[in-house]
Amino acid sequence: MRRTLPVVLVVIALIAALVIWRSHGEPSGSTEPGGGPGATSGPPHPVGPRSGPRISPTKLPRGSIAGTITTSQGAPIARAQVCASTYANELPDELVREPTCSESRADGSYQLGNLLVASYVVSAAARQHVPAIHHPGGDRDRREIRLGAGEHRTGVDVVLHPGGVEITGVVSDITGGPIANARVWAREHVLGDPRTPIVATETDAQGAFALWVQPGHTLVVASADGYTDAADGLQAPGRLVLLLTPESTLSGVVVDAATDAPVEGVRVAANTLGVTFSLSTASFSDEEGDAAITDASGAFRIARLTPQRYVAVARGAGGYGRSEGSILVGLGQHVDKVVVKMYPAHAIEGRISIAGTSDACEGGGVWLRDRASERRYELRPGSDATLRAEGVLAGTYEVQVRCAGHLVRDEYAEITVGDRDLTGLVWEVEAGATLRGRVLTAGGDPVEHAQIHAGLIGEVGIGDATSDQLGRYVVTGLAPGTYRVTVGSPRGLGPRDGVEVSVGALATVERDLTIAIGGAIHGTVVDADGRPVAAVGVSAVDSEGVRTEAMTDAAGAFAIRPLRAGDYRVLARRSGVGELRRPGSKDGARQGEQVTVVDGPPATARLVVENQSGVIAGTVVDANGNRVADAFVSSAREADDASGGESVANKTRYPGWAQRAVVTSTEGAFSIGDLSPGRYTLRAYRRGGGEGIVEHVAVGSTARLQIEATGSIAGTVRGVDDVPDELTVILRGNAAGYRRREQFFRTGGRFVLRDLPAGRFTLELAAPGQSRELDVELARGEAKMGLDIVLETWVTIAGRVIDGSTGQPLQDVVVSARHPGDDEVLAVHAATDQAGRFRLQNLHSGELRLSGSKAGELYAPLSIVRTIAGKGTIDVGDLAMPRRRE
Repeated sequence: MRRTLPVVLVVIALIAALVIWRSHGEPSGSTEPGGGPGATSGPPHPVGPRSGPRISPTKLPRGSIAGTITTSQGAPIARAQVCASTYANELPDELVREPTCSESRADGSYQLGNLLVASYVVSAAARQHVPAIHHPGGDRDRREIRLGAGEHRTGVDVVLHPGGVEITGVVSDITGGPIANARVWAREHVLGDPRTPIVATETDAQGAFALWVQPGHTLVVASADGYTDAADGLQAPGRLVLLLTPESTLSGVVVDAATDAPVEGVRVAANTLGVTFSLSTASFSDEEGDAAITDASGAFRIARLTPQRYVAVARGAGGYGRSEGSILVGLGQHVDKVVVKMYPAHAIEGRISIAGTSDACEGGGVWLRDRASERRYELRPGSDATLRAEGVLAGTYEVQVRCAGHLVRDEYAEITVGDRDLTGLVWEVEAGATLRGRVLTAGGDPVEHAQIHAGLIGEVGIGDATSDQLGRYVVTGLAPGTYRVTVGSPRGLGPRDGVEVSVGALATVERDLTIAIGGAIHGTVVDADGRPVAAVGVSAVDSEGVRTEAMTDAAGAFAIRPLRAGDYRVLARRSGVGELRRPGSKDGARQGEQVTVVDGPPATARLVVENQSGVIAGTVVDANGNRVADAFVSSAREADDASGGESVANKTRYPGWAQRAVVTSTEGAFSIGDLSPGRYTLRAYRRGGGEGIVEHVAVGSTARLQIEATGSIAGTVRGVDDVPDELTVILRGNAAGYRRREQFFRTGGRFVLRDLPAGRFTLELAAPGQSRELDVELARGEAKMGLDIVLETWVTIAGRVIDGSTGQPLQDVVVSARHPGDDEVLAVHAATDQAGRFRLQNLHSGELRLSGSKAGELYAPLSIVRTIAGKGTIDVGDLAMPRRRE
């Protein structure tokens, strides 16, 4: 089975970057750049690499990795699954999406051939064993093997230990048919670490699969030719169903904006639109998706896309560009002729070095942030130890470094990008202090796969480790100080508040950690007729709101462990529905069952919930009444009083809020099953745009959804002084809560929003330091063109919060601004000063809701709507905060 690391696993690494950046008190994420300071305007200049050509790994001789899989006693393991996963920025995702795998022979030997020049993580798995990774040189901190051109590496051995558990499941088409020979792989889902062992297999003729994994939270991914990937998580052991959607594709060409010549060797990503809608910054915020590399004619093709809106973003050694607006890609649709124009930009290249050695940090990362423009970049690994970012625009960037197991410096020198590439950069990290020991049960038995977390008390600093088969753990790279160390395991619980451990500079501290078995809750979830409710989440919530979760099996049974002694409320939940209710209960009623847990024998719980077998059927038609095949239909449950309340249509647009979407048949028919009693809002959407929404549909009834003709809004934006290179456009409003965020780069101020429903909208436009808001009404199918908009500079709102009874200023009130009727916070002032004063920056004129809250029970929340007009700093005067009534 040939393939490599899926994008969904790379996303976990990006999540780690977010966590680390936020732990240093900074915003996080990898966002696409805009213009702002340093971005050139006027006639474009030709793009091209400044640091010489780079040879693609695909053009270099292939290599191989070989070794042996054995037990801890040295006995060979036959038919073990051995997989190598990789990621390299120079390679298209199609080549690094799935792991490269093979089976071990009777003597335990294996070979993985036809490998590209890259860094690999090699792991092995076998029945009834816990998957494991090869650690070069026996060093548990090292996981990656750097394979050179034509290199044939041997001695890559892996030792497996007993204790694995089984995951079973089925891979099906979204319409319900099983998919044979689908590739399925799983790995332990550890936040921030995508380099955990991989277990892989293929489905049988009935779409079924089985994998032996480590107990605990596991991420499972399925892939098949002609489909987009699907991923889901569960607590192993367990069972799950993965539904694959027929793939869509996006193709086009990348050209030089100055010459229209094709640009070869550029990475083009299909980025999804950002889901934030604030104009407090105008930085680009789409989320990077699957990518391809352009060929000699500048052409690219990105496959395995799910139906949604995308922006094609190109980054190369000498340039950056993005499609002019987003592109709607429908189910199974192949969109072509997309043109991306590239403008001059630069590359940043360097490495993380371990001080005092010639070693590079393995698995480290570097993130850049320009505060002036809020542009952010991530330097990503290539086929060697080098980290690289391409398509970087001019600016001055702060540097954030991460190197697992090593101590980063408090501050690194800023990087200024001007008119050339920056290469050969080095960021040093230190060894730091070490905390080591064993994790043991109260009886002294070693605990394998316990998760240890060390957090520096009162400071920013973290360290994590996992215990081995002898219970040993090592946390490295710690700064001097006192740490709170916590430990958790499926086998038991560490002390509730952890243990405090003090470490000195470069010291090695020994500390064993003990877990207690704790208690458990065993139970079942059944409906009002006593039928088991399978595949729903069950949570045990303690008095502090901490949740411990499990999932019901086919018999509706669940087991939640380990739990501390105490009182818990046990609740069942389903995506798109929320908490499952007791039969006959209404909104606001307290759900679930109260259970008392003691150390030792498990407590029991039986949850009786509403029947989950309801069905809503119907048809989808277009604006002319013709039935629509291959349309998606999503649903969200309404509140009991939804007939006069707020629409929940917006929930049907986001996974997690809505139930899993179904697809209409060739006759335009659909059926949504597994519904709780009640009324639902349904939304139909399809290839080519447009949506149809029907509210208050009762379970058991039939619905007809009509997809209306779509319209568009287009125009030109001018800045205060000139045409902005970077433009953010947000559309929000209409009765169904529609929202759209689009971003445009060097379009001469042009913008266009396509595939829009009818309604009244608020249109917001922003460039760095300036913005404008206006109301727009769009008729069904209308093309509203030729808007000519001049931006206004951002304003600052100043004011004072006072006691509504005494008129005295109030300190420590958190003040924020948002649009009336909208939850999106535009600006926030953390706390008023002694004089009760606050400042809210980066806002545009118009109607705003100012809110304030103060800790304690004395004051009720402040909420007042003000119309803001003018420039510069606008003083809104005193805002009176009411006292709560006795």
